Amino acid sequence: VFGAPRLVRNLAITGKRKLPRKNIFIDVEPEEILLQETLLQNSIDQEKLIMIALLIGNDYVDGIKGIGPKTALKIVSKINSLDELFNFLRIKGKGFENEEEVRQAYMIFKEPEIEEIEKEEIFWKEVDEEKLLKFMCEEHDFSEERVKNALKEYKQNKKKQATLF
Repeated sequence: VFGAPRLVRNLAITGKRKLPRKNIFIDVEPEEILLQETLLQNSIDQEKLIMIALLIGNDYVDGIKGIGPKTALKIVSKINSLDELFNFLRIKGKGFENEEEVRQAYMIFKEPEIEEIEKEEIFWKEVDEEKLLKFMCEEHDFSEERVKNALKEYKQNKKKQATLF
């Protein structure tokens, strides 16, 4: 929604996830979403993608009850501006509780504040397993067993990759 050309979803999640309100589990794999491809497939532009995010809800505003991604796509395909969206919703007897809040969220997506930072070089060194376990398990309540398994897998993969060079 912010205009990133590429988004990787589920990067830190592995395994299975339960579908809401169903007793069905699905495999969760990392997924790459390309912005231009998504916009073309749905015949929308960046502005309409932002309006979809407003309709279905996001971190900044609650969406409109009863409007999901498919309905939001149908709605934005008929309109060309945020004001047209507000008018369309009023005609349909729906609307946002606070239009000013929605306008602010719209501008956050359309023109996000970007702070220039000085890039530092990254230097890789060996993982301090004791510090990592303390940080992940004691400070952030991760499962010690899962962290240890992830470390074990990391070490195995690191050995494999070292042979590539």
